Amino acid sequence: MTRFAIMSLVALVVGGILSGCAGARRYTIDTGGNGSLQDALTIPEDGDYSVSTNVWVKVYWPDGTEPPPKFSFALRDESDTRIYTKMHSGDEPYEWWFEPIEELDHDSRYKIQLKTDSEYVRVYFFTVEEPFAMQAAPARPKAGAPISGPALEHTIRTAP
Repeated sequence: MTRFAIMSLVALVVGGILSGCAGARRYTIDTGGNGSLQDALTIPEDGDYSVSTNVWVKVYWPDGTEPPPKFSFALRDESDTRIYTKMHSGDEPYEWWFEPIEELDHDSRYKIQLKTDSEYVRVYFFTVEEPFAMQAAPARPKAGAPISGPALEHTIRTAP
């Protein structure tokens, strides 16, 4: 190989690593906020089941709240192994999306883990095979589509 070809190959490999094309198993996020993990919301929510195996995880803080100055995110499978994800900033302040690099296993439990030096939040959800999934969490956000969080309240009417 010529020297130019070797340098080009090295540049491509280093560029791929730096661009995060393979994702990461854990992210530490500097937020600029001054709040708490206790105000964090996620989609899927804690205890959600029938979640799509190609779900993107959303971590966000509702209006009027802020995240801590810095926190870490990890998605873990049933054996507590960290899953590779790619991080995307959301359209709203204090909103992040995490895209698993590979489709998640069906009929499995996953844990969203948020941490600071003094706080720890765990959110568990369960996946199912696609044909039978009752979509409890969004799969992938569509370009230009509005992103909405969970409702603050629900009205349930029952027959007398």
